[in-house]
Amino acid sequence: HCTVSDLRNQHGERQTSELIIALEQGREALCSEVVFLRGEPTIRPDIARLVRRARDLGYSHVQLQTNGRMFSVPGFTRELMNAGMTHAEVSLYGPTPDIHDSIARSEGAYSQTHAGLFKLASTRPYWTEAQCGDVNFVVNDRENCPDSSDVSCVSNAEARGWSTQHQ
Repeated sequence: HCTVSDLRNQHGERQTSELIIALEQGREALCSEVVFLRGEPTIRPDIARLVRRARDLGYSHVQLQTNGRMFSVPGFTRELMNAGMTHAEVSLYGPTPDIHDSIARSEGAYSQTHAGLFKLASTRPYWTEAQCGDVNFVVNDRENCPDSSDVSCVSNAEARGWSTQHQ
């Protein structure tokens, strides 16, 4: 596992050519895994191209960390799978639309995320053994799980098979 520096906050959004160079450098350093994250990678118009390039370079693990909303767009999930996406980690910010939408700061985000998750699940029969999807329930003490002694929200998330991340 290798890490390519996250320069997004220092240099703004990285250009496609810069990311391809970073992918090439990663493989030269014998990296076999890449994770596209931050800034919602699925809204990049070149994300399928970047996923394909990573697979063509020999990355065995190509993951997207995402809010999952774009997976609800017809054809998008299949396009990324065909490009070579091996893993998708979708963040869910709350157990209800009100909580999730409040944290995401976008009305309707919960519905879109759920639609994206269902689209991912519906493609599961076509996934290879190397491909998988995960739901990451983000625990935010202040907003979606305010009483840290009451772990029922975490337990409920884990009972659904979701991983949890405490922030």
